Amino acid sequence: MSMDETIDRRRLLAGLSALGATAIAGCTGGDGEADTEDGSDGGESGGDDAGDGTTTESEESTGTSAQDGGTEPIRIGSPQGLTGRYSSVAQPVADAVRLAQQEVNDAGGIGERELEISVEDVGWTVEEARPVVDKMLNVDQVPLLLGLTSGILEPLWDDIQSAETPVISGYPGSTFLDERGGDSGTPEDLSDDQWVWRTIASYTIRLLGMAHYLQEERDAETLAIFTGSEPGDQSQASAMRRAWEGLGGEVVTEVTYRKDQSDFRTPLTELYESTFDAVYFSTPQADLSKIGQQWNELGYSDGDEIVVVTNGALSQEVFQPYFEGVLQASSKPAGPVKEEFEERFGEFSDKEPNVWTYANWDAAMVGALAMERAVQTEGEITRETIQRSIGPVAREGGTTVTSFEEGKTELQDGNEVNYDGAASATEFDAYGNVSAAVNVQQFGESGETSVLQTVSLETLTELLPQVSE
Repeated sequence: MSMDETIDRRRLLAGLSALGATAIAGCTGGDGEADTEDGSDGGESGGDDAGDGTTTESEESTGTSAQDGGTEPIRIGSPQGLTGRYSSVAQPVADAVRLAQQEVNDAGGIGERELEISVEDVGWTVEEARPVVDKMLNVDQVPLLLGLTSGILEPLWDDIQSAETPVISGYPGSTFLDERGGDSGTPEDLSDDQWVWRTIASYTIRLLGMAHYLQEERDAETLAIFTGSEPGDQSQASAMRRAWEGLGGEVVTEVTYRKDQSDFRTPLTELYESTFDAVYFSTPQADLSKIGQQWNELGYSDGDEIVVVTNGALSQEVFQPYFEGVLQASSKPAGPVKEEFEERFGEFSDKEPNVWTYANWDAAMVGALAMERAVQTEGEITRETIQRSIGPVAREGGTTVTSFEEGKTELQDGNEVNYDGAASATEFDAYGNVSAAVNVQQFGESGETSVLQTVSLETLTELLPQVSE
């Protein structure tokens, strides 16, 4: 990572943090990066073993020292939505977590103890997730959680804070986390920590990139927003509005449809009573399919406006010819080890990686390095020692490493490390956020996507103050 890139990333994350006071909380099943987005392949859950050593049930607390003669495996939790409406999102992510466990153990484990990651199904609703997460936190007493989407994190926020258990996830894009989480940049002082870290960029960053592209490259001045009523849909709609207006555009109308609505003709008709250059659909995939059908039946697909959808809401599975030309903004997986990870993942899994696969791989690597650092610096693995080590292993200042094995060697030699990942350089700010460039993608006639423009980290850094004002 060059010095210029480091400065850009630090400035961008500082600007992102300033948006937190105005961010709309939360995300449910409509989280635009994980909580609404579909991936590939189906899911399964249950059983005592995942088939590769990854357990599907946690067994006991791992708050014991890793250097006090203990030989039991270190067990951490990974709550994943293996069943439910977006189960295909979680399947490659779960495989990335399992691959991480294998690579950690191939490198000798954490403090010479094996790592066991308990992958458990939490579905895609808080009602399903709460008892599983509660068990992990209070019965199994795992020292670290990998995973959790925005729609589960927000309603369980107080539970996580009360349990003082670190969570590292590559799922949540919600603006709720723009100024929540991390260690306040003071890793040794736990009193100001908020225990949640994410390895994927916020909606704020992604939609800022899209708004910039539409206004600068497509000369769009006016925008309409069509959004669901779920917190995640509202969070993204709010982020798009702030980006659009912050860059000088006008939002001419915003129409919200009801939860569980099946007939969208009335709200669509209301939307198209206005004229606009572009329209943003802040909806999950489960709704967009029916919305698109009725949008086409009403003749609106023949219009000249530019159509933008929530990232991941549209995929090959639901693509129809009338979606040709639709745009989406995606965090660009472009970390230093992206291609290397793809090769290793392809050998391990028969599933195609999605954007959260890369980010959750990074989450698992950061977690493993934080545990190894806890062993080397404090002699034990507990929730507190892991939390104190998460920031230090993914910030500038240490030796750059791109694998657990490299990092373990450096840590054992008494050196600090700075993990560079697959999704991004994985450099945390004080609130546990990372940043990344944004791809503006367009759907072709058969549902394939092409990148129209990549909005660079440098450009986003320059634009963010306009949205913050």
